[in-house]
Amino acid sequence: SMIVEIARINAVKLYNEIINLRPNWESSDIHKGKIKLVMTSSPSDGPEIAKHNTSKQVRRIIQQRMKDKSDERQIVI
Repeated sequence: SMIVEIARINAVKLYNEIINLRPNWESSDIHKGKIKLVMTSSPSDGPEIAKHNTSKQVRRIIQQRMKDKSDERQIVI
C-alpha cells in the first residue's frame, strides 16, 4: 500500500500512530521492516521530521522493495 499525505508533519504523525499500533513493523534497516516513510525535509522542519529525511539512494532501495512481491514491506507513506 502507498499512502500520500499533503503535509510532512501529517505523514510523520500517521507513521508514529501506525508504529504505536504495530511496533514490530518498524526497522531502522532500510532493507527490513513492514513500513517505511519516504520524504524530504528541510532544516526548518525540526528534528522530529528531519529524522525521516530520505536520500535519493534510500528512495531507490524502497522503490525496488515495492516492486518485489516477496518483500515483507506492506506500507509506504
